[in-house]
Amino acid sequence: MTTDVDAVEVAADGTTYRLVLPDRESDYIQGWVSEHGRPYEHPMLADMARRLHAGDVVLDVGANVGNHSIYLAAVVGCHVEAFEPDATLTSALGASVEANGLGAVVRVHTVALGSGAGTGALVRPDVTNIGAQQIRLGEGDIRVVPLDAVDVRRPVRGMKVDVEGMELAVLQGAAVLIEQDRPLLYVECATEIAFGAVASWLDERGYSYWETFNATPTHLFVPTETLTADQVSRRLLLKTVRDGYRSTEAFNGLRGRLEQANLKYRASTEAHRVLKHELDEVRSEQARAEESAAAELSHAQGERERLESERAGLERHAHELLAAVEALQSDLDRMRIELADARQTAAFAEGERDAARGRAAEAHRDRDDLAVELRALREEADRLRVEVAARTEDLGVRVPASGSGTPSCRRHSATPRR
Repeated sequence: MTTDVDAVEVAADGTTYRLVLPDRESDYIQGWVSEHGRPYEHPMLADMARRLHAGDVVLDVGANVGNHSIYLAAVVGCHVEAFEPDATLTSALGASVEANGLGAVVRVHTVALGSGAGTGALVRPDVTNIGAQQIRLGEGDIRVVPLDAVDVRRPVRGMKVDVEGMELAVLQGAAVLIEQDRPLLYVECATEIAFGAVASWLDERGYSYWETFNATPTHLFVPTETLTADQVSRRLLLKTVRDGYRSTEAFNGLRGRLEQANLKYRASTEAHRVLKHELDEVRSEQARAEESAAAELSHAQGERERLESERAGLERHAHELLAAVEALQSDLDRMRIELADARQTAAFAEGERDAARGRAAEAHRDRDDLAVELRALREEADRLRVEVAARTEDLGVRVPASGSGTPSCRRHSATPRR
């Protein structure tokens, strides 16, 4: 999904327009356009602008995010048919068309072009160069069609083909259109073999090589019938002069690079001398350090042996201490058992003592009860004696005091008591 945040302003040849670049943080081409605010591969675009006119129909095959399509529509005023199989890129391209109000002159086709109909899958080898992705034919769900089977506006005056190795297949699928409309052809050929195959195929159809652009060579082929002998001669002369300038520039550049290389060589030689001197010093320092390290190592070994001896003594002492601790632990366990037994015995004795106290208390209570009963019996006995004494006195019998012998009787008067 693209947003206004992804759009950047691009200025070229007196015109300013907006280009949506959703992957400018990772993709090289989008990042370059975003950083410089200019269209990518501008020299070739400027050549197209000189050869095309407003209203001309141009095919942009391998449109990517629309670097070429939007320029040709916004700056030159061409009607553009843009072909790109990656739906993510055509989404960004469609957003750029809408942002610049170019819906009436730019049509976007999310389809791959080839020599015939079929299917394919996108192969993305590098996220930093989205434009380098290719179509693997025979698999995937991307539709592949020949250009001659696509309904585009005619006549086509120009055609840019950049499809990462499928350029010849695209041209073969557009043979009828090329034969009928004779457009200018800007075709990328990454290798000499690819260039030879494309140039040979086009030569058979009356096209001549004219110029080369871009870092990855993109070659302009023009219909031979549009060229006169005079134009070809002048072109060859101009090319010879240009090649002379370019050779001179290349020679001067090479000489300048050679001088720079000589300066760098001298600087490197001096740096090498300094580094060699520093290396010698470092080696001397290293030797001294090694001697010192050897002495320290010997001392450390002696210390290690002493410490090993002390450690052995400490280990023996530790074993003795552990044995003593184990013996103490055994004694402690035995004493704990004896203490538990003593506590159990004390608890039993305490129970016995409490029982004895209970029995003694009960005996005291019984004694007190008996004493009370005895006093009561004595009092009853004393009362009975008094009563008996009183009765026997009435009968004339003397009753001895308590503890006396047999009671004596006396005769009483027969006179009854009144």
